[in-house]
Amino acid sequence: MANRAVFTEDFLAECRALGKVRLVHRNAVGIAEAFVDLSTLEIADGWANLVREDVHVHLAPKSLGSVAFRTIRSENSAAAPAIWLYGEAGCPLVLVVLDQTRGAEAAAQEKAYARLSGEYGPFFHLVSRARLPGAGPGAVVPERCDTLQ
Repeated sequence: MANRAVFTEDFLAECRALGKVRLVHRNAVGIAEAFVDLSTLEIADGWANLVREDVHVHLAPKSLGSVAFRTIRSENSAAAPAIWLYGEAGCPLVLVVLDQTRGAEAAAQEKAYARLSGEYGPFFHLVSRARLPGAGPGAVVPERCDTLQ
């Protein structure tokens, strides 16, 4: 299963079903958290954008290299399922933490998470369409990216 690859843009689009999440962006300088609704995620022109009045998040899909379904545990809160998006060097850059919903909304989110993790398994690689040879306006790219060659 670890040899499987999925188009980054397709996986991010499927994450819209998760709804309200805590999005953690990590880099060498620090950590930023945004509380967003992934159903509003827009993917276009090489970017994945979440734009709200109080926060703008812009992610470059071509900078993401793999995904793992994990659980976040901290001293002050209960365990929460999460999706870790790693950069090409293997460092976790973005965490999608499912700890922002309650009741029926939480049940729907758990179902969406279970569907994603069941379909893709615990870990898989990402390949952005922008990284394919000849990618660009008018380029013909495959519909699916099932294995790395």
